[in-house]
Amino acid sequence: MAAEKKRIGIILASIHTGMSRNMWSGFARAAAAENTSLFIFPGGRLNAHDDFEYLRNSVYYLANEENLDGCISWSSSIRCAQSHEEFEAFHFGFKSLPVVTLGFKSVGHPCVEFDAYSGMKALVSHFINVHGSQKIAFLRGPEFHRSAAARFEGYYDTLKEFGLPVSNPLYSGLLVTDPFNWNEGEAAAAQLFEQRSLIPGKDFDTLIGSSDLMTLGAINYFKRRGFRIPKDYYAAGFNNSAESQVTESSLTTVHLPYEEMSIKSFKILLGNMTRKKSKKDISLLLPCELIIRESCGCNGYALKMPNEYQKLEKEAAMARHETEKLNSCLNSLKCDLLGTRDRFSLVQNLACHLPNIGITVSAIVLYNDEKTSVFVGGFTHEGICSLKEHRFPSQLLVPHSLRQQFCDGIFMVQPLFIDNRSLGYFIHNVPIFDGVIFEELRSAVSYALKGIFLLEETITAKRVAEQAQRAKTEFLKVLEDSLFNPLQEMTERLELMEKKISNNEFDSLLDDIKSLKLFTSSKETEASSIMDFTLANVDELSLRKTVFDPGELLPNVITSSGIFPLLIGDVARLIQCFSVIMEQYEDCICSTEITYAGFAVSFRKKPKAKIKQKKHNDKARQFSLLLAERIILMHGGKFFADSDLCTVTLPWPTLTGCELSKNHISAKDHVLVLSDPEYLPANFLSLPKIYDIEKAQAGNIALITWNANGAACEDLVKVINLKNKSEFSGVPFLIFGLPSGAGG
Repeated sequence: MAAEKKRIGIILASIHTGMSRNMWSGFARAAAAENTSLFIFPGGRLNAHDDFEYLRNSVYYLANEENLDGCISWSSSIRCAQSHEEFEAFHFGFKSLPVVTLGFKSVGHPCVEFDAYSGMKALVSHFINVHGSQKIAFLRGPEFHRSAAARFEGYYDTLKEFGLPVSNPLYSGLLVTDPFNWNEGEAAAAQLFEQRSLIPGKDFDTLIGSSDLMTLGAINYFKRRGFRIPKDYYAAGFNNSAESQVTESSLTTVHLPYEEMSIKSFKILLGNMTRKKSKKDISLLLPCELIIRESCGCNGYALKMPNEYQKLEKEAAMARHETEKLNSCLNSLKCDLLGTRDRFSLVQNLACHLPNIGITVSAIVLYNDEKTSVFVGGFTHEGICSLKEHRFPSQLLVPHSLRQQFCDGIFMVQPLFIDNRSLGYFIHNVPIFDGVIFEELRSAVSYALKGIFLLEETITAKRVAEQAQRAKTEFLKVLEDSLFNPLQEMTERLELMEKKISNNEFDSLLDDIKSLKLFTSSKETEASSIMDFTLANVDELSLRKTVFDPGELLPNVITSSGIFPLLIGDVARLIQCFSVIMEQYEDCICSTEITYAGFAVSFRKKPKAKIKQKKHNDKARQFSLLLAERIILMHGGKFFADSDLCTVTLPWPTLTGCELSKNHISAKDHVLVLSDPEYLPANFLSLPKIYDIEKAQAGNIALITWNANGAACEDLVKVINLKNKSEFSGVPFLIFGLPSGAGG
């Protein structure tokens, strides 16, 4: 039996934009050459909120020791606005997994970089030496991007060396823009043209962008205003991305050593994986190459290289043909997905269409909770998997029984998300190197799931409506049993008492009065429950919510206050609910637990317990339980009941009072502790804890805890400042005790 291939992961922000389109395909070829399996995790920039990009981040947590033997992190692509320490912490999370970084040196990991500084110097020098450029405008890249900074330094130093006026951004230099993201070239151009009134060809003769994507955005902006290259001004980019040749005049740029970076990083990683003591101090700096095209005014370029142009045109024609074929298959799939009504039909449609573009192994996985994921379904070379709707540990890519089908080859692990909600991921083999097609496929699957979820919610709503109709019937029956029939019984008892009085039977009359009083009292309670349930069903039941200690609900179970976080709710109503539950599950064992979702209380009947028969009407008791469930749901909680167990979960409050976030909790999340942790109960959850608000990353905080007893003023200010940060608005806030002077 052949040995299992080494499993290498590559984490990067994107597979379908800019230089990433060239980069990831190089890794795929390197993996094939080294006979290793490759898993690609396009998880977006860390905590970037543009277009909900942070929702892609969840797939990074699958790059772990369970799924990989080593990992390559294109670190410069995934960094957004994190500090150096925060970014180091992200890579530290890989623990014992061998890692090589690209573009950003992380402590303890080898790094492969390209020499962006020298590449930009060569580009700027070309414009000055060959074209006599004197006024060179520059579009700066992202502020926290190391390579973007090196490109700007190369531009700055070259101007200095040639004795040209230097636009220092520290002193609001007009020719250098503020830092912009890679896809904001038009916004950078607008800053030059609209805010600074700089005109191409007059105020600057050359425009250089930190990337091809930025320059192309600026070219399109100026083209709409009548300025063209190279007639009115020269232009150049950086990266030699696929987009650099789609302009009217192909873009002069700097080529990055994609293939060499892939090969070198693979060899370093594989070497560290095989040797006992890895070389962690390796740092390679690879040279870049200047690519001269038409946008800089070198008009003779096309004449000097006719064979190269013919080759490019032939390749472009073949690429267009292949893209048309892929788009035809993808459009056919999209049409069928429009009619997809359930999860299994989605898997069937994927199994029908995706093999036409070479995808023969695929699966859809949805997040369930912090410990488990759900394998919805998938297909392999042998057909549709028999396994479906199967829960498995969340740190694994697929259930263990399917590992062999997803371990040999090149696989893409794409995040699925909709409407500010992370759903799961879509894993499939990689038969082609077109990231745009894969991104469209990811989007199509996400929206198909959105439609399925809406239909599932509709079906659930219909089922609830049917249950409500049955409940209405039960309600009328209970109304008859609990009010009308008892009134008849009371009339009969009163008539009997009247006869006893007329017959002077006073001795037994007192017992009859006591019995009638108890009977009337019980029916009054049942009538009150019926009224409350009726009001609750029409949203007219009022709740008087206050902050309270959970011990108030179960004084016989929770004997000391302060051991559980505070809750918000109507104490009287909740006590009413718990009394009903304990009556229904008499002689039960009651237990409490702090969970990520809220404060959980379980009522379990003792095994083989002898249940005393009560005279109360069973229908009425069942009706009271329905009322208890309704009140718990009105508090935003969860309610489960069967014959032997009833579980109630009351949600934790949030800092702002808004609804709790529904984001998936993973093993890489943290608990933010705002004060001395000694107050926390023993075995308080399993997630790691951090104590510095500045290190708390949005999207990675599962909950916030605070010991408010005797809190100092600075602690209160800390909490207020945290409340004003929108990224923490939906995070559960577990507060132990109240500050002095605070009330409900």
